[in-house]
Amino acid sequence: VRKAPPGLKVAQGHWRERKSKIILTVGSDSNVGKMTTALTLQKQLKEIGLDSIFVGTGQTGMMISGRGVAVDAVVSDFVNGATEAEIDKVDGQAPLIIVEGQGAVTHLGYSGVTMGLIHGAMPDAFVLAHQPSRLIDDYDHPLPDLPYVIQLHETLMSPFKPARVLGINLYSKDMSLEESQQACESVYEKTGLAVEDMVKSPKRIVAEKILRDLFPEKNDWKQNEDGSYSFETRINGRAFGGYQEQTVWQEPFEKDIAPLYENYNGILDIFEEVMTRLDLQ
Repeated sequence: VRKAPPGLKVAQGHWRERKSKIILTVGSDSNVGKMTTALTLQKQLKEIGLDSIFVGTGQTGMMISGRGVAVDAVVSDFVNGATEAEIDKVDGQAPLIIVEGQGAVTHLGYSGVTMGLIHGAMPDAFVLAHQPSRLIDDYDHPLPDLPYVIQLHETLMSPFKPARVLGINLYSKDMSLEESQQACESVYEKTGLAVEDMVKSPKRIVAEKILRDLFPEKNDWKQNEDGSYSFETRINGRAFGGYQEQTVWQEPFEKDIAPLYENYNGILDIFEEVMTRLDLQ
């Protein structure tokens, strides 16, 4: 399993034409549960109606998923390209591809592989794994504050496209459930991001944030058993649905409706813009 794939190339920039959205799991340090975060997130997203594909980047992740590349077996010049090639193999087969992270940008030993994954995956968003009790790394170097770590990852992507950290999963193996929940509250106060302990206390907070931000059309529409779509949106916590007999078939939905969400976060945003334009507010 731990072998470099044949025909390695540098990255080709295929992210510009991707059909699937990409999430990369990253960490505030090495060995803080990036693979666990990715696999648990995939399960939670499935539970709320979003299919995804997991791409392993280490031998354990590869054996679990049956796909991926062991990036620690790849010559550094080709990590970006090898990562991109694995994503290319499954692009378009699911709305979302979750790429397993490795190392940490702030780790003296493993920052190189992390950078290769970031610029090979070219993610649309990050999910950050963090161990609240860890204050120094295995070089006895103090770990930076979380707001800095978040800003650093977003800055590294900014020359190419916006990619925000959408949520944080806590790695709490040395904490009680109560301590973990207190840590979630503390991290939320520091960052303002969706945060949870996906293993000890799964709440799907991060998964729901991903669904809202990367797939806003899934907040407004639900697919029926016959393949058609029905409208349903929420305004101030109240659900407003269209008549069941007023459905939209898949082809016109994908052609005429889904593209609207490339520029708007939801039907309510479109409605408010039209009202403003017509001076009807």
